[in-house]
Amino acid sequence: MVKDLARVESLTIMRLIVSLLLTIVNSAYGAGLKKLKEKYTQELQELNKSKPKDKGDEGLLENLARLNAQLGVSRDSLVCPHLIQR
Repeated sequence: MVKDLARVESLTIMRLIVSLLLTIVNSAYGAGLKKLKEKYTQELQELNKSKPKDKGDEGLLENLARLNAQLGVSRDSLVCPHLIQR
């Protein structure tokens, strides 16, 4: 009976030690991940700040859409000139 009690106590102590070690390792690992997250978040914010606020992209996209439409009309007039009403 005393051996069983000693064994239970030793297993309990071993579980406590393993639990504490895992807590220490996980907190160190978590702290490292938190630092990496903060670092990458800061880099992303700096990139967003340094990115030029170019409104010209919208105009370029509109021009591209207009030119594509004109190209389509021109192709249609070359392939099927009878579809274009004059």
